[in-house]
Amino acid sequence: MGARNNGPRTAGNVCASCPSCRVTAAAHARFSITRTGLDAWLKEAYPDIRLTSEDCSGTPVDVCAHIDLRPEAEGGAMAVDIVVRYGEDSPAVVDFSAYDV
Repeated sequence: MGARNNGPRTAGNVCASCPSCRVTAAAHARFSITRTGLDAWLKEAYPDIRLTSEDCSGTPVDVCAHIDLRPEAEGGAMAVDIVVRYGEDSPAVVDFSAYDV
């Protein structure tokens, strides 16, 4: 009896045969926003957040935050990272990432 070919190895068919496997999802967005707009958005979406320059890793940034969501957000996000770079005469550039791990 020959080996069966179950098609390409995608996350779906690999994990179907692997009970300890978990597919992770992430959403990333980059957008520009005024400082007052950013403050208003953060106050509404994440009222307890504190952007800080401490513990920002990776590319040079002005401020950042990591938020563990408990309970998880609608859609399954369990954590959010926000990275902000301020321009001198331009809106802030925000990198927003949400993860389910």
